[in-house]
Amino acid sequence: MLDQVVSSGEPVEVEVLAGRLRSAAPTGPFSEVTRSLLREFSKRLRAHPAAKAYPEVQALAFSIRPAWINELHREWDRLADDFSVLVPRGLAFHVPPGNVDTVFIYSWALSALVGNTNVVRLPSTATDQVNVICEVLGSVLESDEFTSLRPTAAFVRYGHDDDVTAALSKLADVRVVWGGDETVSRIRRLPLSPATVEMTFPDRFSLVAFDAPTVTRLGDSDVNWVGRALYNDVYWFNQLGCSSPRLVIWRGEAEQCIVARDRVYQAVVRACDERGYETPLSAHLAKLGFAFNLAAEGSATSIRYFSNEATVVELCDLSAVRRTSPGGGFFLDVRVDTLLDLVDFVARKDQTLTHFGFERADLVELVAALNGRGIDRLVPVGQAMTFSRYWDGYDLLQAFSRRVQVLDVHRAAPANS
Repeated sequence: MLDQVVSSGEPVEVEVLAGRLRSAAPTGPFSEVTRSLLREFSKRLRAHPAAKAYPEVQALAFSIRPAWINELHREWDRLADDFSVLVPRGLAFHVPPGNVDTVFIYSWALSALVGNTNVVRLPSTATDQVNVICEVLGSVLESDEFTSLRPTAAFVRYGHDDDVTAALSKLADVRVVWGGDETVSRIRRLPLSPATVEMTFPDRFSLVAFDAPTVTRLGDSDVNWVGRALYNDVYWFNQLGCSSPRLVIWRGEAEQCIVARDRVYQAVVRACDERGYETPLSAHLAKLGFAFNLAAEGSATSIRYFSNEATVVELCDLSAVRRTSPGGGFFLDVRVDTLLDLVDFVARKDQTLTHFGFERADLVELVAALNGRGIDRLVPVGQAMTFSRYWDGYDLLQAFSRRVQVLDVHRAAPANS
């Protein structure tokens, strides 16, 4: 038995839900009714009193505003060519993570815009953020205007029952698994229909790079902006999101990096004070233990406590980095002479590089030198948590759709197409 969290709120048998999903009439890509649903959802979410307490929920409401939908529509149109037609895959089964409360909506929204029917398994532990999102979405779907969309959007909650997950997986034309390595491995063992495709988003590691000379030249107001931007990247999900940076790279001479480091971390502490963020005692103790372990093994050259919210461990070099973190504002610091010093360090597990003070040519040179070995996103500081169609190396607009070749006697596709 599944709990239907959105809309009806009534328990439903897996077989009954499966029947509804099979009989649901899918919409076309970027249908007006789906776009209207997301516009209304964004508007109501922004206005909801409880949502205003959670910056990540407000960011979600802002992200799915009409401007975002319209830009995605234009990007969808640019994917078209003269030899094929993009169509929905059919039914998408989403398994979102438990540590980032808004991912399930982004995943569902992109898939729904493409025209798929969707079933979303919500985390078994309901947070206030998820409850607010589901309440608002449910109220929108109850509107008469969106009656046709109700059967295409199932949001369910159930325990760790592999039989249920297997049944929903067998129905799916695309399975999307967000979560830790263990979750991905466990669900991957559950069979899919032969034609079903799968996208997985396992554990990842992210970092941020600062050009120290640029930081040292900033005025106080600009440094405070950097601190607030880094706060958004790090603290929204207690630094537990895959795209939240744990490693901080400083490019420049040693003295420049010392000055830049102090300015940025002091600005981060001010941002924490402004936002009222406080690291829980358990997280603070975990950070201390982690820092002491690094010092004991000889990896740390210094440990600095800018506040309970910002613990900084300066490492000897990149070889001392551990791709684990207690979160809650724990930063590993390494100085480099050039971004290309990262080439031998980067691994496939590395996802997002946020950056400040670098020219585009520096970033492109790094990507070319890495040659695919790791890092899927390079975005400005403050945008680590900004969701887009490009995630973990996938183009989600393309991945949620199929390309059907269409040729006629008057036109042939190029030989290399």
